[in-house]
Amino acid sequence: MAQALSEEEFHRMQAQLLELRTQNYQLSDDLRKNTAELIAFRLKTSTQEKDLTKALKALNKSKKAQEVDALLSENEMLLGKLHSQEEDFRLQNSTLMQELSKVQQNHIPAVYQLYSRHLKGRGLIVELAN
Repeated sequence: MAQALSEEEFHRMQAQLLELRTQNYQLSDDLRKNTAELIAFRLKTSTQEKDLTKALKALNKSKKAQEVDALLSENEMLLGKLHSQEEDFRLQNSTLMQELSKVQQNHIPAVYQLYSRHLKGRGLIVELAN
């Protein structure tokens, strides 16, 4: 049933066992070092992600500030155009009102005379003798 191992096989198996234990210790040590390194990298990555998030927020705020500045500038320009058009309109309206006043002053007596003649021709106005 049980075979006896020769001394040479026993020493060979002992050497293999010793080599396997050494490899196991070395692998355990490597695993511990790699785990510590992984944790360090994860912490560093986390910090860098936070820094990136802060930088992106600052960049977005800067872009928004630039957009607001552009809108304010455009608003100022449009207000200037509006005031200029209002002034042009006031001047044009004033000129038209002056011309209308002149036309009325020059033509009302003539229109009154024509209207009076028309009414006289129909016999609606009777002239009084002086």
